[in-house]
Amino acid sequence: MKLVTLDNGTADGRLHVVSKDGSRVTPAAHVETMLDAMEHWDRHLADWTAQYDALNAEPAMGAAFDPAQVPPLPPIPNSFRRRGICRAPGFRRVP
Repeated sequence: MKLVTLDNGTADGRLHVVSKDGSRVTPAAHVETMLDAMEHWDRHLADWTAQYDALNAEPAMGAAFDPAQVPPLPPIPNSFRRRGICRAPGFRRVP
């Protein structure tokens, strides 16, 4: 399963499920951001997996996606980094 955060005008963007070939996306069910997804991963993983399977099985499902034209946002939400919660190497607090 692939996930991507796309810009929707908010600080953290909107989380989407991406098709296997990377050509289509659909908004992830039940959550808005990657932070929401990380906090509720076990609760919603089965739903996101079902979305991913449907996106791959049904060519008409989802919206066209070209990462070259619509660059994704950073995988770790800005609000998460601002709070200093992420301590992984290479991540830094953002203003």
